[in-house]
Amino acid sequence: MDNMLFEITMLAIFAAAGALVFVLMKVTDAEAEEVDALSEAEVYLAHGRKRMAQELLEQALRDDPRRIDIQMRLQQLRSGAA
Repeated sequence: MDNMLFEITMLAIFAAAGALVFVLMKVTDAEAEEVDALSEAEVYLAHGRKRMAQELLEQALRDDPRRIDIQMRLQQLRSGAA
């Protein structure tokens, strides 16, 4: 009986660990996409495409309004301090 309880406990631990890894992978993917929006905007700026960079950042901010870094970069672009 103790062996069965041990096996059930181990299965529960492995299932929880698998779920955690899955969630962490999703967060990492989302963060990578967010970073890509800011990086892509910088590429546009490096090639003199300020309007495209601004539009990209505005869309990224609509997707996630909590992004302070995007808010700050947009403010810089709008104030002409790009």
